[in-house]
Amino acid sequence: MRMEQTNRNKKEGAGGTKRFATFFIDETLLGVDIRMVREINEEPAVTRVPLATKYVKGIMNLRGQIITIIDLRRKMGFASSPQTEPCNGVVIVNWHNEQIGLMFDRIGDVIESPEIDIERPPSNISGVNGELFQGVLRTDKNKIVAVLDIDSVLADETSS
Repeated sequence: MRMEQTNRNKKEGAGGTKRFATFFIDETLLGVDIRMVREINEEPAVTRVPLATKYVKGIMNLRGQIITIIDLRRKMGFASSPQTEPCNGVVIVNWHNEQIGLMFDRIGDVIESPEIDIERPPSNISGVNGELFQGVLRTDKNKIVAVLDIDSVLADETSS
């Protein structure tokens, strides 16, 4: 049934090609639609903000613009990092006319995939973390990329 449905969607011309900037938190490979990415900064200078929400790592000055930095490790419920580095890199995304930085452990590649190959997240991913994903896809190197739903990840930032 799945193969039949996939072939039917391809015949109907459903979807196009999408590109994703990828990065790791621990060994989890995450992806963000490249159209949302403004830039990637490795080893940015982040200033901590007292009394900020626990997943707000701080702020940074990017050519005169103040950008909030979100610690995806905390936001997504990953265990604390054994690394001593305060921040290994930040993906700056455009979100509702605002620039937000998403911290990562290490950078991945830019990957391209037919939209039809992006699958729904597995049904056994539940709770708030499951809501943070648009889908999953397999790369040609047999890796799985969890595609972040930036609207869900940053939804409560409008009230911060």
